[in-house]
Amino acid sequence: MITKMTKYKLSVKCLNCNKQFIRYISYHKHYKKCFCSPKCWYEYKKLLPFYKNFKVLKTLDSLFLSWLAGFFEGEGSIGTRNEKIRKNNVYITIPQNDVSILEHIKKQFKFGSIYKCEHASKLSKNPSYVWHVASYGLAIIFAYSVKNYIRSKIKKRKFYKWIKDNKFNKYFLFIKKELHD
Repeated sequence: MITKMTKYKLSVKCLNCNKQFIRYISYHKHYKKCFCSPKCWYEYKKLLPFYKNFKVLKTLDSLFLSWLAGFFEGEGSIGTRNEKIRKNNVYITIPQNDVSILEHIKKQFKFGSIYKCEHASKLSKNPSYVWHVASYGLAIIFAYSVKNYIRSKIKKRKFYKWIKDNKFNKYFLFIKKELHD
């Protein structure tokens, strides 16, 4: 049986920028998302973990966040890998010999991965572990949660430069609005 493909003309809003545009959708095809451009699709895809997880900030208490900021200042690192394929690939790492501390951080945030690094130190026989976040959206959540608790002037300057370079501030305004409404 051959069926005729019918096209429907729809006026839709982009899920990322809310720009109104026309989309033709055929009857037999399932179109997963509506975006006005590939750039908007990439931006949405990059921030999807952020939209799914930003409400975890409601569950974090200030005592844990102040401890984490101090721990992160001493042990952690942040960075951006500028690759041709993945633009603005940000990462956060916190290495530690005691895996239970990293598991506690992962449990509180409900994201991140813990990796075992046996080659981390040639002097020590004990393995080292790393809590690692390599998602733009999840990095925004982490940065928002600890930014007010960092005390070291040098770390604070580097941290705020990293936030500015990766354009996190517009998402901080979104979080503030959503959490306090």
